Amino acid sequence: MTPRQELDNEESRRKLAKALEEWYTRLNDFMPIDSLEEPLESDPSPEKQVLRLPSDYSRDSYERLGLLVLANTEALLRVAQCHDAIKKLRSALGLKSFMIQGKYTSGGGQRSLTRSESDIGKAQKQVDKWKDVYRRAWGALGKLRGEGHEDSTGMLRRLEDDDLVMLSQWMEDHRYWREEGEAAEARAGQRGEGRRTLPWIWKNEFPIHMSGDTLDEAVEKWRTDGE
Repeated sequence: MTPRQELDNEESRRKLAKALEEWYTRLNDFMPIDSLEEPLESDPSPEKQVLRLPSDYSRDSYERLGLLVLANTEALLRVAQCHDAIKKLRSALGLKSFMIQGKYTSGGGQRSLTRSESDIGKAQKQVDKWKDVYRRAWGALGKLRGEGHEDSTGMLRRLEDDDLVMLSQWMEDHRYWREEGEAAEARAGQRGEGRRTLPWIWKNEFPIHMSGDTLDEAVEKWRTDGE
């Protein structure tokens, strides 16, 4: 880390610490007194301090601390946060796909290639950022509603690394196996390979009942619009 980066980090921590001080002074406006007196483990560094939201407490203490209503309210906000993170995650994956395609179609030489790789790296950082935002929100939902009961709508689920697939990559693989034919795909399936299903982070955009061709058309439109 460069000296400049260290200075920037220290300034960010200072601003965050100040914002946390203001936040803690407002907790009395909506958090029950008993909950504010409840001891919680916390890291002294600003970026790791707990906010004393209901998800920071154990579920079996909600009734005792008067947090039931607030816990339900936070759960609704966390669901919205999950949906927003998935939307941003799809956009980041679309941007990464666009950058990768530009890298291999540009003819600007080594300088252009280096710039393209830098842009791809920036897009990947956005993917990582929204992946982490989603997982934190999903983890909070697990605390608020209990593991296995996070999302009552059934539209959200645990986010795995295998779900972070670019649509262009999935489409290429999908088309390859359609061209290879069912027999080749069946043999590949016996080896644990072959065509993979469209990851759930994309499926919420489409009706549940779709033919293969209709799904292909919908996915292709989404990919084109995103790029």
